[in-house]
Amino acid sequence: MTRVKSFDGIELAVTDEGEGRPVLLAHSLGADHRIWDPVAADLRAAGFRTIRYDLRGHGGSDAPEGPYDVAAFGKDMIAILDALDLARADVIGLSVGGMAAMWLAVNAPERVGRLVLANTTPFIPVKDRWDPLIADALANGLDGIAGPMILGWLSTGFKTSQPGAANALVETMRTMAPAGFAGTCAILRDVDLRGDLARIAAPTLVVHGVEDERGVPASAGLVAGIAGAVRADIADAAHLSPAENPGQVARAILEFLA
Repeated sequence: MTRVKSFDGIELAVTDEGEGRPVLLAHSLGADHRIWDPVAADLRAAGFRTIRYDLRGHGGSDAPEGPYDVAAFGKDMIAILDALDLARADVIGLSVGGMAAMWLAVNAPERVGRLVLANTTPFIPVKDRWDPLIADALANGLDGIAGPMILGWLSTGFKTSQPGAANALVETMRTMAPAGFAGTCAILRDVDLRGDLARIAAPTLVVHGVEDERGVPASAGLVAGIAGAVRADIADAAHLSPAENPGQVARAILEFLA
């Protein structure tokens, strides 16, 4: 893992593996680059170079005080591509990582080859949950937040069949920096990319976990709003589909990238 300095001086932890066509992967709130491990392994086996990183506020990356905004997350992607001397990459984003990927595709389209948006949305209409979550995290840490949030994002089958993996995802959020969680929640509170979808020119795949019921209208909206976008429904998965059904997610991504 290497350290990359971003536009504002914070450092990001980046894992760059394999050779071939580069793919940049961004994770969800409360996770880190490891949520992509099985998918990235399949991509490398197919001849891709995988570049995974911890979002600012997460994992081994710096966690400055918030609030954060989606532009900062997108500029972090640019900083990583610049540091690795890459003019462009295929970009894959999960949840808030997908928001950053959308921002990048709109504001630096020359840096994006193909775009994969997994379990994400350009806008979250429910606003009143975020400020109390931010205040709770900053005052009390994430011990009482991580379990209900992560487990609520997972399919029943995954939690039943792989309790250890589910608990590991909870633990990743529980031990992250409260400032990073709070800063990222501000993005989820404030983001609104709906008016930008028509400006996305990159070929786009929308990945949707079929048990992510709250994601149904978001996925449909992305397919409708991005010209030429196609959708892949992932069985036995809810909001964290790359962790829940990585084999099917990898197959959908590889078919699209090919």
